Amino acid sequence: MSEPNQMNLIDRAWQQLGKNRGSSLIERAVDGVIGDSASDVPDTPVFNGQAPDAIALGPGAGRRSQEFTIDLARLAARGIITPDSRCRLSEEVRLIKQRLMQRMRLFDQKQSEERAPLDNIIMITSARPYEGKSFVSMNLAMSFIVDEGLNVLLVDADPIQGTVLTALGVKAERGLVDLLKNPSLDMADFLLRDARLRFSVLPGGSTSTSATELFGSQRMRALMTTMATRYRDRIIIFDCPPVLASTEPLAIAQFVGQLLFVVEANGTPERAIRSALELLAPCRNVSLVLNKAVVASGADEFGSYYHEYDRRRKKSSRNGAG
Repeated sequence: MSEPNQMNLIDRAWQQLGKNRGSSLIERAVDGVIGDSASDVPDTPVFNGQAPDAIALGPGAGRRSQEFTIDLARLAARGIITPDSRCRLSEEVRLIKQRLMQRMRLFDQKQSEERAPLDNIIMITSARPYEGKSFVSMNLAMSFIVDEGLNVLLVDADPIQGTVLTALGVKAERGLVDLLKNPSLDMADFLLRDARLRFSVLPGGSTSTSATELFGSQRMRALMTTMATRYRDRIIIFDCPPVLASTEPLAIAQFVGQLLFVVEANGTPERAIRSALELLAPCRNVSLVLNKAVVASGADEFGSYYHEYDRRRKKSSRNGAG
């Protein structure tokens, strides 16, 4: 099935479910090759007169998270955006990010102050496993950091797969699930933080047969409210399990402000899209991301001229032109 037919299929599923409320954005995150760039990591930003600190919940607000250093070469080898990336993928992720920022009303200071408390929490999921939700989660997080200079907290809410930690090359036995199980624990005890990139990670932690109940609990609501309001300029991204493989994302979805639903181009069956969207009906802002799409040669659409533009940019740079 060609890409245009796949996109129409998703549109039809969305419209038939009655969700066309101006929020049925379809974007594509396409696998790309990490290229050359002279972009630098921005300086550590200061918000409201203070530098960002570790998020904490409860009496341990003064605790610091565990420091670690992200292996950027490892991320680049896995197709993840880094501060040195300039490729088609980075441009497409920027498009997704910009639309999300508009919904979160981050551009206007007055609107930013008036936005809903959980608008800066983004949940990313899919209908089935292996459709690229963690790939999208990692790239979106890095795009917020590299381009916008924002602090990002990436929550691995899929402890069974643990794809986020694997991509980062780190290990952690405890995390979100353990934090929800034991009220005496503090979030700062589990956070992994790369201060250079302003990137924090909350591991999923141990597996639990009652994970759905934990994710839908009042403690989870309090935790997410703390995440969202302690630093209003921090973006929180939840990498969640697939909707049709677990009930856990449905529990989390009730608390988030934005939801990205990843669809594998020419891979996700229409019935799976329909079923998953029906389950996600209570969500306010649902956007669709078409992943692993292949653009036909000569197609006139976003990104189709990127490689030629980038080739000319590099040639101009070598010649010393502005």
